[in-house]
Amino acid sequence: MGPEFGYAIQPCYANCDNSTTGSLLTANDFQCFLNKFAAGESYANCDGSTGTPSLTANDFQCFLNRFAEGCE
Repeated sequence: MGPEFGYAIQPCYANCDNSTTGSLLTANDFQCFLNKFAAGESYANCDGSTGTPSLTANDFQCFLNRFAEGCE
């Protein structure tokens, strides 16, 4: 017998509130991101920058782009 392979479902970054029913991306995800950004949480570092400050307008634009891409 050969090895078994499992496939992990890639999480959707824009699904900030981790909803699982209905439309995955809603205004709640947008509000969730704003709350995390305002609180300075590392989740809001969408562009993965390492400079100071780590949260910038680029992270906000990154989230908007990821939201627009949608989830599969």
